[in-house]
Amino acid sequence: MTDTFTAAQKMKTRWLCVSAIRSGKLSRRNCEKCGADKTEAHHDDYSKPLDVRWLCKTCHGAVHRGQTKKTPARHRRTHCARGHALMGHNLMTVRCGDGRSPKRKCRECHNAADRRGKQRRKSESHTAA
Repeated sequence: MTDTFTAAQKMKTRWLCVSAIRSGKLSRRNCEKCGADKTEAHHDDYSKPLDVRWLCKTCHGAVHRGQTKKTPARHRRTHCARGHALMGHNLMTVRCGDGRSPKRKCRECHNAADRRGKQRRKSESHTAA
């Protein structure tokens, strides 16, 4: 599709989309490509302001660059190593300090590791005393 919309038309469409989200007429969804929970609205057609595709920042950029087949490996994973689904509430996105895109982690496994660490530290403090 050829992009024939002016900057003003695009801004109006974005404004209508934001207004619809705030009023509750439109609600955010997980990324349709990778399942990430932090998403942005993508308009294939600016004449339809409420017809959006929900994409994470990485997938949204890939759509605009025309990269349809090269999704990062971490975005292709649908389950963690222990078999938990990487979507919805169980999906954590953790920012890397070196400027790379965020890592996708399993919240259930993260919480279990946190509990094990707390138990280990508690047992170490009892044996040291």
